Amino acid sequence: MLQLQRSLIAPLTAGITYALTTGDPQANAPHFDIAHFRDSLPAPIDTLTLAALSAIPTPVSAEKPFDPSTLWLWIAILVVGGLSAFGAVRALRKQA
Repeated sequence: MLQLQRSLIAPLTAGITYALTTGDPQANAPHFDIAHFRDSLPAPIDTLTLAALSAIPTPVSAEKPFDPSTLWLWIAILVVGGLSAFGAVRALRKQA
């Protein structure tokens, strides 16, 4: 199968191990301004050889994600709303 060759230009230091990770496949492609500094790149640009690709395991959290349908959250919203309404009514009665 024929694949497109992709290029990544970065100032890397020899002897250091780097990892190239990927993200959301639905994300928009970035727009780089390489046209503005294309003439200042070094003449021979080296090509990296890549090791075998490996998936980085994502840690599974034992903690449940935040659930906005929990009862305590709605109670807190009602208490704050009730106190705000009480303060507004009280302030309006003082003015009359």
